[in-house]
Amino acid sequence: MIVVDDGSRDRTVEIATTYPVRILRREHAGVSAARNAGIACATAPLIGFCDHDDEWRPTKVARQVDHLRRHPELVGVLCRQEIVLAPGVERPAWLVPDGRGDLGGTHPLSGLFRGDALVAVDGFDESIVDGEDLDLLVRLRERGGELGVLDERLLVRHVHLDNVSHRAPSYAPGVFEVLRRHARRSRV
Repeated sequence: MIVVDDGSRDRTVEIATTYPVRILRREHAGVSAARNAGIACATAPLIGFCDHDDEWRPTKVARQVDHLRRHPELVGVLCRQEIVLAPGVERPAWLVPDGRGDLGGTHPLSGLFRGDALVAVDGFDESIVDGEDLDLLVRLRERGGELGVLDERLLVRHVHLDNVSHRAPSYAPGVFEVLRRHARRSRV
């Protein structure tokens, strides 16, 4: 496990040192740069991402590894998520039910990805502020990568007042910019 400390001012490093993990300390450069630093240090063939305020169910990795073993044609496998609102936090406007009525549906970073596929698309685009995770999935697909989805809630996302995503009034502008960028590229 690699913990990327992107210039935090809290107890991240202190807590991380109590576990058998590799710690990358760096100046704050944003989530995409932090994730790319983790990808660059990873030696395992499969890579997953877990933000500091999210958690993986105990069976998440095993279920996703099993799925990727049974489906070698996939570059990654996503899963559904459970949303937990902190006490007193109202559901943000960007958190809408999906077609099944689940809040948030399937998050792009719920995935476990083949490391070589992430390297082939140069990881996360550090110029994108909102929608960098969607951009990654689109670029994986543009290179012919197929993604699977497990119909299990294996990721728990905690929504609280300090979430970067909670503070954003809407992800729509960032997501639409990612979609416009890829639509322009596909017409060329």
